[in-house]
Amino acid sequence: HTRYWRDWSSDVCSSDLATWCPACQAEIPELIALQDKLGSQVTILGVALDGVPDEHGHTPGEDEVDKSEPPDHSMSKVRARIDRVVKARGINYTILWDPKGSVGGQFNGGELPTNVIIDPEGRMHRRFIGERGLAVLEAMVAEASKSPVQNQYRPVGQRD
Repeated sequence: HTRYWRDWSSDVCSSDLATWCPACQAEIPELIALQDKLGSQVTILGVALDGVPDEHGHTPGEDEVDKSEPPDHSMSKVRARIDRVVKARGINYTILWDPKGSVGGQFNGGELPTNVIIDPEGRMHRRFIGERGLAVLEAMVAEASKSPVQNQYRPVGQRD
């Protein structure tokens, strides 16, 4: 199912994450609190990059995947791991699994968590790496809601 930035009427806070990433896990409570506090004023999308190889071809978190199994079966194990984390952590925002890194690759320079604030027109207002506290996340979303976007940014996914 294809979704576009314009499908959301609020600013979007996209957070690239992985179940094996300690900093990503540490940020989850802050994102849950942000969603609780701002409700429909913000759409939080967690982009799960589990199963995506790093720049060296190693797939972090792959230790629980049996390489002798068919790829479809091991991918279902990755999906099940993501589902377990969502349930165990009580995540109240949408998690999109990006097994090929096609969405996360637009923003992520290899560091996790990478967070991006995007307006409903698909324009990026902020990109930052590393976990942030609730007050900082809230301020960044508020700033993006009020400020005009600089011309240097183009809608996400638009090519030159």
